[in-house]
Amino acid sequence: MVGAFPQPFLSGYDGRRRQTVIVSLDPHAVRALARRLHAQVVGPGVGTVSTNVNVVYVQPGGGEAAVMEPVGGPTAGGPVKFTFRGDPQRLLQARPFRYRYEVGG
Repeated sequence: MVGAFPQPFLSGYDGRRRQTVIVSLDPHAVRALARRLHAQVVGPGVGTVSTNVNVVYVQPGGGEAAVMEPVGGPTAGGPVKFTFRGDPQRLLQARPFRYRYEVGG
C-alpha cells in the first residue's frame, strides 16, 4: 500500500476524500506536504485524532522507513495511518516509493 502514496490522501475512495492530519514535531518541515495533501498539521499529543481521518506521522531522522496501514481493519475506503521516518521532502516527489516494496511480518 505504501507504493500508492499519495493517492489514498489525494483521491480518496469512490469519490469521497477523507480529511487528513499530519502529526509532526516540526510543523515547518511538513508545511509543503500539508499543502500537497490538503491536510492540517498538529504536534504530537495535541488531543486525540479522530479514527475517521487519515493520519500521517512524520518523524525526522535517518534510515528512511515508511508504513501504511488501515485504521480499524482493512475496509475499502477506510481511513489509513501512514508513518514515515526520514526527510519529509522525499514525500513531495511524484512517486516517492515507486519500486520500493517490502513485505514484513
